[in-house]
Amino acid sequence: MKRTAIALALITMVVSTAQAGPSVREVSRGLSASKTEIQREAFWETVKNQNVRWTVKVDDVKKKWFGGYKVQGTAANNLLVICEVDGKDTATKTKLSLLSKGDRVICRGQLGSVYVMLFGVATTVVEGGLE
Repeated sequence: MKRTAIALALITMVVSTAQAGPSVREVSRGLSASKTEIQREAFWETVKNQNVRWTVKVDDVKKKWFGGYKVQGTAANNLLVICEVDGKDTATKTKLSLLSKGDRVICRGQLGSVYVMLFGVATTVVEGGLE
């Protein structure tokens, strides 16, 4: 019985680690301005659609054009992040309305896209929600 419990615990840890996705630091390094465009594209192919759970410092909260909301913020290593939130339910709308610039939130979801602006500054879009 004891061996079964230990094996189950190890399997659970492996599964949860495998689903964790890349860290903010990994993505920040992979999209660094010191990388070429081709290097950044190759890196993005290895991480896109993976699930992440990142802490983000809120810079702004905006409505999206076709419904939903986006929380714009900065994560570790100054990685710019847009956390897209559905926002159809009242609880989520309330939570979004209470956010202020400088607040820290947990953005969770799937890495959807990346935009590289002038001077190599990358903005990563996480499609999901807030905790």
